[in-house]
Amino acid sequence: MNVEDIILCFFKVLYPGVIPTKSQVQQVYKEAKELLSRGWTISNITNRIVSCDINNIRNIKSLCDIPYFRSIPPLLLKDNLLKNRFYYHHRLHKTPESSVIEITLDGKIVKRTHPFYLEIVEIFTLNDLSEYFHDRLKIDDKRIQKANRATLKELLPLYGLDLILFTIDEIANRSTLEGWATKVAETIVYHIDKGQEKLNDVKNVSSGKIVPYYKVYLRLREEESRR
Repeated sequence: MNVEDIILCFFKVLYPGVIPTKSQVQQVYKEAKELLSRGWTISNITNRIVSCDINNIRNIKSLCDIPYFRSIPPLLLKDNLLKNRFYYHHRLHKTPESSVIEITLDGKIVKRTHPFYLEIVEIFTLNDLSEYFHDRLKIDDKRIQKANRATLKELLPLYGLDLILFTIDEIANRSTLEGWATKVAETIVYHIDKGQEKLNDVKNVSSGKIVPYYKVYLRLREEESRR
């Protein structure tokens, strides 16, 4: 994704069927660059443009008119662990809902699928990481959770978020298969190689690119208008 996605999203979503003038395109380009320099990501911006349409916020002549940009960008929030980059772990992805099987009134079985998109969640905190660790390993002891949270905080700058999440999964899977259990986050250190192997496997089959939601939104809106 690049700045052109923001321009395309702005005019396609808010002004469908209208061909913008060169000066209008230049204005949106200038404002997009300013927002990016302030810490907003391209996905942040395009999703908020879509939100304007969904919430029927009108009279948007430029990006500066969008009220959402008066707040602090998600990446700059104090507790947010994320950086402006692609992450490979599924917990950090935003994707469509799973397909649903429905039975129509005339008895037909229909599979409803949603067009694919892939974006990164906007906020992921140390609390979220701690919750993921304890949920995957089924640890309920509050005292242990507090100690583990401190350990996870120490491990983050050493290994990074993606690798820690993949290693947590490997620990959870191996402990189930091999019949052992752990309650301490230090276990991550001893399984980091397995986590790295899994991360590498995912990288090898992933494009490592965002598939923007706004394009799916435009497609669904167009399909709806034809009905």
